[in-house]
Amino acid sequence: MLDNARIAAAKIPSYPCGSRVRSPRWYCINSQPQRESQAFHELMRQGYHVWLPQIATGPLEATRLVVMFPGYLFVKFDSKADRWRAIASTYGVKRLFGTSPETPTPIKIGVIEALKARCQPGTSTYDDRIEPPSLEGKTIRMEQGVFSGFEGICSRSTSDRITVMLTMFGEQREVHIPRADVTVV
Repeated sequence: MLDNARIAAAKIPSYPCGSRVRSPRWYCINSQPQRESQAFHELMRQGYHVWLPQIATGPLEATRLVVMFPGYLFVKFDSKADRWRAIASTYGVKRLFGTSPETPTPIKIGVIEALKARCQPGTSTYDDRIEPPSLEGKTIRMEQGVFSGFEGICSRSTSDRITVMLTMFGEQREVHIPRADVTVV
């Protein structure tokens, strides 16, 4: 049995009385060639939570949207509670990734969230032609990496990286980290 300090250090959730709290996870779908949109709409129609990330390209006045990962889209469900087996036979879907047809493999927690954080607010579109809003002066929490869990004030931000002032060992230090690894507090 792990003690509470080791559970917290290992980031293993503890559940009272041995119960497990289930939550939906993201899974990757391989679509049939150039059928991502068809699979997306069919899965939405069936009531699944689906995400098809896109990239805006071309000049601003003639923007064109293309699929970020051709041949792939993402679906969120709870493999123990939801009826997910119909996904594999949906129009436009080639297969649901997993170790076998009966065992879908979830995407590592945080990957889809990091991708979504780079999209324009309220859309599934990534547009690197538009500079994201500045985080300067805002309190930032590091979510990944060596400084995971630390909070500090952002002193500089670009579209890819930010500089955060952290207080460590009684001194202020500048830390340069990827923008995708942080959340605003």
